[in-house]
Amino acid sequence: MNFQEHIYFIAIIPPQDICDEINVFKNDFKNRFHSQAALKIVPHITLKPPFKLTISKHEELCKWFKELDFSMKPFLQVLDGFGSFETSRRPVVFVKPVMNNSLSQLQQELLHHFTNRFSWIEVRESDRKFKPHITIGYRDLDHRAYIQAWQEYKEKHYNSSFEVNEICLLQHKDGRWWTIERKEI
Repeated sequence: MNFQEHIYFIAIIPPQDICDEINVFKNDFKNRFHSQAALKIVPHITLKPPFKLTISKHEELCKWFKELDFSMKPFLQVLDGFGSFETSRRPVVFVKPVMNNSLSQLQQELLHHFTNRFSWIEVRESDRKFKPHITIGYRDLDHRAYIQAWQEYKEKHYNSSFEVNEICLLQHKDGRWWTIERKEI
């Protein structure tokens, strides 16, 4: 039996034009604040943070994901400005999605479906305390650069919106995250 594990997570990925706009901010963090870790992944709002499954469960996960059934319809998601928070490792700067009932309901329904099907995978309390964000600087953002970046970004204007009509299952492979499934809501 193969006990090697893959790492996955589930997220909302904005349309390409908005991803392109957000990647401008990520590139600014790379060029001016020496933080490029966020460039390794497509802009996204995490719904279920990374989790591990054995390779033997890959097909089961993909089948479960394709068969998800949500009680909601597509909805408008607004992005408004920037936010920041500190983690135990490094600070994070992000594009701020405006919390709304549909976004909250989508995340709660997803976690409910997930825990019902994969009950042996821990869903941490921090997963349930949903704080939507689209990261533009983290992990390799040192504290001095963070202070400089946040002084600028907390006053910077950015506003956009898009229709959330699908969620994505991503898998970490070959040092990158890849979208392996898409599910309409």
